Amino acid sequence: MDATMDATAGDDAHAGVPGVLYKRRSLRSDLASPASPLSVASDISAASGLSNLSNLSNLSQLSSLSHASTSGRQLEGPSVTAGGRGRSLRSNPEALNLRADPHLPSSRLSLPRPVAHTWRMADFRVGERVGRSKLSNVYHATHKASGMDVALKCYLGHKLDAFTMTQVRREIEVHGAVTHRSIATFHGSFEEGGNICMLHEYARRGDVYNALSAAGGVFSEQKTAAQIVHPVASAVAYLHARGFMHRDIKPENLLISDGDDGCLLTDFGFALDYRKSKCITRLGTTDYMAPEIVRCDKARRDELRAQGKNGYGPEVDCWAIGVLAYECLVGTAPFEGGATTEEMYARILQGDVPE
Repeated sequence: MDATMDATAGDDAHAGVPGVLYKRRSLRSDLASPASPLSVASDISAASGLSNLSNLSNLSQLSSLSHASTSGRQLEGPSVTAGGRGRSLRSNPEALNLRADPHLPSSRLSLPRPVAHTWRMADFRVGERVGRSKLSNVYHATHKASGMDVALKCYLGHKLDAFTMTQVRREIEVHGAVTHRSIATFHGSFEEGGNICMLHEYARRGDVYNALSAAGGVFSEQKTAAQIVHPVASAVAYLHARGFMHRDIKPENLLISDGDDGCLLTDFGFALDYRKSKCITRLGTTDYMAPEIVRCDKARRDELRAQGKNGYGPEVDCWAIGVLAYECLVGTAPFEGGATTEEMYARILQGDVPE
């Protein structure tokens, strides 16, 4: 998103999203987690968008790409995403002509880049839908030529307005520009049938949120430090060094690695280049918002806009890592549980952690 779009987003950045606070249950609950990619609620009817892939036969053009995992919490912005990570193809990389990258572990190979043509739906065998949101569907797909599993994330063109289209384009731009061992690999993207399709790693083992739920709501200090905080901090340091801010770090956006690399940061739907854009929009997931973001209500945004200043910087990602560590060790985010959004905002601003 460019500076103008980021600075003029609707009040509290609720564009395209229901303005109802999602009250998330504690990970210590005996009830099943509501955040599973297979059970994410959606208003997409069976007859719309990509519920029937037969209408996606005409390729229009290639963009660049990204992937993500679903969130069970209310998002305060226009993008909700889903997806996963897949099996290694180390068994015969020469035959598959896979792209090697010095920044990635040898077990994480990428799809071969087309030279004279762009990706198209016919290149993939599309399997079950593994995630969905108001704006997109995510499918487990297999690249026919290589046999590699991918997460095929398809944004529904008829549901994208100017603001959300800009978000999608920026997601593609940012995720496609980064390569790191603790960031889920982006393979490419294309447009077909009026929809925007992205190719991500397929997460066979799911995300950290559901792993926490399966573990009873908490991880050990050793696991939290070594397999969660360390890889995320490494990924964020890499992003910040290149001028990128993620703005939506949370367990739902961390995929479980197939190897010994810990977790992988994904879902760049709220990411931006803070060297080029003014950061004044209040967006993200409420539990993980830094105080600087919470303060960016309409009055504050108008003030910042008039002064040409930022409301916050990349430090908000560091705050989110702290919240992440707390949730992994305690079983709840430190400020969750408010009856209203405003109550949660007050808790964050006051540093009021419930007993």
